[in-house]
Amino acid sequence: MGTEPSRRRSTGSSTRRPAKGVRRPSTSQGRRGIDIRGWRTVFRQQIRTEIRQVRFYIIILIYAFGTIAGGYGVSTGFQDRWDNTDPSMDLFMLSAITAFFSSLIGVVVSFDMFSKERSDGTFQTMLVHPVSREAVYVGRTLAVFVPLYAVTAYLNAFGVGVIGLNVGLPNAIQMAAFIFITPLVALVFVLLLGGLSFRYSSSQVLLRGIALWIFFIPLIWVLIPQSLGVAAGYEVTTDTVADPMSDFNEFANWIDMANPLLASVGIAAVTGNTAAHQWVHGIPTYLPFLSLALWLSISFYIGLRTTRMFGRNVKKRRYFSSLFPHIGQ
Repeated sequence: MGTEPSRRRSTGSSTRRPAKGVRRPSTSQGRRGIDIRGWRTVFRQQIRTEIRQVRFYIIILIYAFGTIAGGYGVSTGFQDRWDNTDPSMDLFMLSAITAFFSSLIGVVVSFDMFSKERSDGTFQTMLVHPVSREAVYVGRTLAVFVPLYAVTAYLNAFGVGVIGLNVGLPNAIQMAAFIFITPLVALVFVLLLGGLSFRYSSSQVLLRGIALWIFFIPLIWVLIPQSLGVAAGYEVTTDTVADPMSDFNEFANWIDMANPLLASVGIAAVTGNTAAHQWVHGIPTYLPFLSLALWLSISFYIGLRTTRMFGRNVKKRRYFSSLFPHIGQ
């Protein structure tokens, strides 16, 4: 009887606060802000895996063919569409080819970023690792993109060299923008689909990525400014579409900058000479840079948000899944 109150007091004090000098364990549920400590560890572990995959080298070969063959094609043919003796125009047209390949490669390398953990049954084990899930997302994303960026930038320089051998080199600013900035369009897809792959299966992410890529390619996107132009009262004819200085194309250029693929092409246009710049007539020089930066920020936010919210709000997710059973499987 005499020792029970003291035992009760000691038990109560131990539940109220930890012993002096002992840190209270932190949980992801109570954490606020972004905790990416440890991303370097994840990056170093994963980058070796990425560069050893056969898929990585197949992608290099495909992109090398597209860049070098594209550089040769734009600087030797298509005289009826632009002056192929103008290296600035040739590089602008080559940027459209590389944006097509870069964005598609971004989908290919990121749709299954976390699928191996799902198939091996180690996904939940990865989530309880001392490194936060944000750090896992950032480290894995960089491990996928950095080797891809290094190779694409290097091959872009080869494409510039092919143009230089045929007709001469464009100005240094346009070359630097094409080599180092335009490949960032792939990072938009890597950031977005990498976050989605944290929650959805690889097949679901792949379908979303392909649908998004098809939506952004000019064959589909061109219908948006034309439809809006007709609604706004612009005269949309074959002549106005073909004239880069027309009022309709000036209106369409603002709409096109909402597309990350066309924004990367616009960067090569605004940094070139007058002939290249007129293809984005009517927009300020900073707009394609701002558009690409906003897309990178939005994609990173969505990917990080999806990563952080994985496994939370279970009741809401179950109710949502009851309305759309195929979501989240």
